[in-house]
Amino acid sequence: MEYASENDLTITAFLWATWLEEDADGINILIITPEREAQEERMKEYVKHASPVRMGSDGAPYYPTFILREAWDACTRSDAPITAGVHEVTKLKLIPALRDIIQKGDYIGKFDVGTQRPDGIVGFHFFTGLVSLAGRNLTMGVPVYRDAEGNNSYDIGKISTDEDGGDANQ
Repeated sequence: MEYASENDLTITAFLWATWLEEDADGINILIITPEREAQEERMKEYVKHASPVRMGSDGAPYYPTFILREAWDACTRSDAPITAGVHEVTKLKLIPALRDIIQKGDYIGKFDVGTQRPDGIVGFHFFTGLVSLAGRNLTMGVPVYRDAEGNNSYDIGKISTDEDGGDANQ
């Protein structure tokens, strides 16, 4: 079998390696529980929005290992509920849309920062635009920051989904 890349795995292979345990007799065992099946479904949903699928010669979808680790961390952490929100890897995929949103998006306005910031930002302009990514329609906000010397920089700001109108940032 030919893999898409040596650092790529299927979700199932990643999870089985993660869940593999050693019993009291030193035998490696893998126990699939309903909770673990639910984890697998959450990871599938997570990576669907995080990375393009790379198909192996066996027809199975493969993902970069670092994406699978990120998905595992996001789907198993207890500090926040898992949502179908936008995470950092997905934000990387939105970078090409920045230029279009600044040039063709909706201009929301100019905002001055009332206090001195350590990064020297004194104000910003804010733009929004619609972006389609992996079958999801997102409203993406783009702040264009201005520093005390007149230099501009931009960032991916607030992102919300059209499905629920809610905040998709994590």
